[in-house]
Amino acid sequence: MFEAAVFSSISTELLKKIADRQRPFVAGDRSGFGDGGGSFPSGHVTGAFAIGAVLAESGNDRQRWLRRILGYGIGALTAYERMNHDQHWFSDTVAGAGVGIATARFLMKRHEPSNNRTFTIVPTHDGVSVSFAAVLR
Repeated sequence: MFEAAVFSSISTELLKKIADRQRPFVAGDRSGFGDGGGSFPSGHVTGAFAIGAVLAESGNDRQRWLRRILGYGIGALTAYERMNHDQHWFSDTVAGAGVGIATARFLMKRHEPSNNRTFTIVPTHDGVSVSFAAVLR
């Protein structure tokens, strides 16, 4: 869960810098992209759905329905509250949910025991070394 929260937060911050969208209480219209804001996507919703998706989809099938209601319910409630407090547009929360769930699914797939792929990022003295290896059958 911690790993999903960290990676989704990094992705969200990068997207916020690119989109540069104003918040609803600042801009009266939804076309506030590139106007100096940090609304798109919602970081709170991204984190809630990243953690919630790991909770919902991890473990055995016993009581999975309960974990899904809890995990995705917390994410949906977070999205509702962010819109209710005029901090985000609906599209901000949908994008945040998408980033959070996608990050969680990527990390859960990466940690599966049958996964024959490796992806590593290692800092070097000149920068960063990135490598990917996959077993092809």
